[in-house]
Amino acid sequence: MEKVMTQVGEFLNALFNEDDLVEVRMLPSGKRDWRKIKSFTQEFLDELKHANLDGQNIYFGANPRTRKGSSNTDVAMCQCLFVDFDNVSIDYARKIISSGSLPLPTVEVASGHGVHFYCVVLLLYVKATIRLKTPQEL
Repeated sequence: MEKVMTQVGEFLNALFNEDDLVEVRMLPSGKRDWRKIKSFTQEFLDELKHANLDGQNIYFGANPRTRKGSSNTDVAMCQCLFVDFDNVSIDYARKIISSGSLPLPTVEVASGHGVHFYCVVLLLYVKATIRLKTPQEL
């Protein structure tokens, strides 16, 4: 796949492989799409840019999906850990990450309303069942 050389393209290429199925959500409209990274054409990225300029917030699922869906059971694997800090500066968020002995993020995104950190993890295969928790369960 020819890597898309935009900030969004660099973000996606840092987190995903070309055959990964990625969820794209727009809010407040609630529109959703699922695409393999290799089908993120410049035309599609331009559509996302125009939607953002029209007031839509664009979200990407941090981990690849096994199928079109938004539940925990639709997540193929956890290859990326992420944290979302709302209404803070990037410097403050970096200070929190460094004070907690957490790994340095692979990607940092200043969203305009806070900061998102993504850390791609390489895991050895472990035979285990892991249940993801929702924020309400933590």
